[in-house]
Amino acid sequence: MDLRVLIRDRLERGALSLAFRCIAARRSDGDVCIVCERMITPTEIANRSLSADGRTVWTHVDCLRLWHEEAMACEVRHIEQERGSRAELCATVRGGFADGSIPVLPHQPSRFSRGVKGHCTVCRKLIARNEMAYEVVGGVPGRAACAHPICYRVWRIESILLRRLPRVSRALGPKWQQNRPCPRKMNYEQKYFFVSDHELSLSPPCRPTRFATA
Repeated sequence: MDLRVLIRDRLERGALSLAFRCIAARRSDGDVCIVCERMITPTEIANRSLSADGRTVWTHVDCLRLWHEEAMACEVRHIEQERGSRAELCATVRGGFADGSIPVLPHQPSRFSRGVKGHCTVCRKLIARNEMAYEVVGGVPGRAACAHPICYRVWRIESILLRRLPRVSRALGPKWQQNRPCPRKMNYEQKYFFVSDHELSLSPPCRPTRFATA
């Protein structure tokens, strides 16, 4: 099977992480490539990366490139599906970004638990004490912030899209570019990323590798 097709299949099944960060590169010590599952020979360069679950993984240079390309394409498909199935809620969030009633979701982590007090930042409905909800650690500028799981997912996706507007709008095409919110005074720099059952983020471009001397 073609390696690109294999990577795509593993990404869709969750067998390969969508998010990763490149750390360094060196001559291989017999490491196994996480992408093609073959040994990286001592004559080849092995790229060391951190996957979304915190594991250190090794890849061939070409495998790393394919992994990044397919991860980006996979996430764009997921975003398109999410925005298609929750179009009204997505439009509400984008409208909130434009008029300032909904802040862009910050980078700090969020807690997922019961007993969250307050109204949902997105839909404005009261969150019941027995409901599972997200609470943004540290809140957003000026106030605490929490959201229902579905609201939080859409809020997060739209926030990520807004931060990465130039790159993602090209991937999503003209329809997204026509309906995108006003980007003034927004911070597009995303330094941290992760993917879990409840959260979706765009993998940032792979940082330049730092070659270590043998």
